[in-house]
Amino acid sequence: MALAVKALFFDVFGTLVDFRTSIAREAEKILAPRGVALDWPAFADAWRGEYQGAMEEVRAGRIPFCKLDVLHRRNLELTLKRFDVATLGEDEMGDLNLAWHRLDAWPDVPGGSPGSNANIGCAGVERQYFADGRSGAPQ
Repeated sequence: MALAVKALFFDVFGTLVDFRTSIAREAEKILAPRGVALDWPAFADAWRGEYQGAMEEVRAGRIPFCKLDVLHRRNLELTLKRFDVATLGEDEMGDLNLAWHRLDAWPDVPGGSPGSNANIGCAGVERQYFADGRSGAPQ
């Protein structure tokens, strides 16, 4: 008996979204009006570059498991210091930290998504959480 495909799940980060351009744009939008002038793509790369180190801290038990937004915030604070950006207000920090929620898809993604031309549910998956805070990622 053949099974019908009802849904496809696949990795999102870097595959479907352009984090570098999106983060650079969001950082410039939030920081430039406050007089900050940076190499925005370098800032985006540096912020993203903190990810593996932060994850290693979690894996080694040096910091507790937390949501990715918490790690992004920690990494943002480190990156802002490295780029000599003065302390931002909480609203600005929160808004900039949520830039990771506003990543643009690569231009070819919408028309090329597997579910776009078929009657198939299609969903991207990134580091997921259960209601009790456990990661849905393989251990």
